[in-house]
Amino acid sequence: MKRNSGFTLVELLVTLGLISIILVVSSEFLINLVNTSVKIQSKNEVEQNYNFIVTKMTKIIQDSNSVVLDGSDLVASKDGVDYRFALVGNSLTLNGLELSSLSVLQITNTSVFSIISNNPQQVKINFRIEKDAGTKFESSQEVKRTITLRRSYKN
Repeated sequence: MKRNSGFTLVELLVTLGLISIILVVSSEFLINLVNTSVKIQSKNEVEQNYNFIVTKMTKIIQDSNSVVLDGSDLVASKDGVDYRFALVGNSLTLNGLELSSLSVLQITNTSVFSIISNNPQQVKINFRIEKDAGTKFESSQEVKRTITLRRSYKN
């Protein structure tokens, strides 16, 4: 009797079929994992920019002696020093320097800065921070905040 020590064609085809099924399932899992990672990174970057911008603006405005609107810009004055917040294109700037590497957009039909009260002096800020992380993923955060100047209370 002669013994064959190789694999039959059917055994090879079954093995190749199983391997291909395993590869397809694992590649879809890896693609979903990478997409989730990109989405989370995008969201985290928007949140970090949001926190930085809001903290910086709140500190400067609260500690100011007065604020005025100069066109669409907000100018906060403290001890003779002016801090100018402006939306230039899609960049929020403080004295001409960008506050964020992400797009800052005006929310439709609302001004970015407005003074809503004079006693105490209150400033309302209203805009959206946005990051486009590719065709599928976009992260954004709306900034709607009212800030009161500490030194503006009048009797």
